[in-house]
Amino acid sequence: MLTLLLILFWITISIGQIDNRLICLGIILLGVEQFLVKKSSHNHNIVQMETLAYQSPFRDINPLYKLSITIIALFLIIGYQSILASLFVIMCVFIFIHKFVNLSYVQIKELFTAPVMFIILSTLGIVISISHQPIEVSIRFNSWYIGLSKVSQQRGIQLACISIASVSLLINLALTTPIGDFVYALRKSKIPKSVIEIMYFIYRYIIVLNRVLNQVQESALSRLGFITYRRGFKSTMMIASKLFSQSLRLSLKSIDAMESRLYKGQVKFIVHKYQREKNIYFLIIFVILIFTLCQWGW
Repeated sequence: MLTLLLILFWITISIGQIDNRLICLGIILLGVEQFLVKKSSHNHNIVQMETLAYQSPFRDINPLYKLSITIIALFLIIGYQSILASLFVIMCVFIFIHKFVNLSYVQIKELFTAPVMFIILSTLGIVISISHQPIEVSIRFNSWYIGLSKVSQQRGIQLACISIASVSLLINLALTTPIGDFVYALRKSKIPKSVIEIMYFIYRYIIVLNRVLNQVQESALSRLGFITYRRGFKSTMMIASKLFSQSLRLSLKSIDAMESRLYKGQVKFIVHKYQREKNIYFLIIFVILIFTLCQWGW
């Protein structure tokens, strides 16, 4: 359905004789969306991403460098709002994940499906304009005009490219930096310890609840809990209730487990030995290329 809507929007745009560059970008985004929505048997959850991070050949790089490079790249992409630089980042991240993280294109598709679909759906709300005045390409409903303007298209595509590029950088950071190394980088950045520990505990609770959710969903599927819409709604409500009760029980158990291991209000991690010079030049060149593309202004 989403693919059909996008096709109709872009055919309407072409009839309205709007900028050809926007039409080409729309076709590219449509192809990416079609590539992502196909079902896959591989499912990436948080635990699998953390496992890949521990196995990454880039783990030996100081996480402070990786975090700094990611933040600088994000500031460049968001600050300059360059579509060309955003597409370059997306392409580099896809190639990097396929080449060095050793994920197939099907697995990469599964990894990016949820965030990309969310961004595309959110962008539709920006692209579609509602006004009392006629728009360049519009449909009239009584005294209202619903359609597309050249400015809204360009802004929507720009935001979509920037958002997907930003998410790609964050996913790349998550696939190359384990949570312990990430906490080390935050502490070196002088982030308050209380903020870091709250973030870490939330992350761990998400992992635990994700595991419980998978178990409950498998149990519901084995009992045909989603065979009809009515049973699906009922199963969803029961799963939500189960997760709520389990979260309270697991939170109490986790506190007892930490206190039994001499927890005194501070979480400590074993510091990994990092190689300062390894692959750091590659990251610097990557940022320089992004800055160069941002200067082109498209």
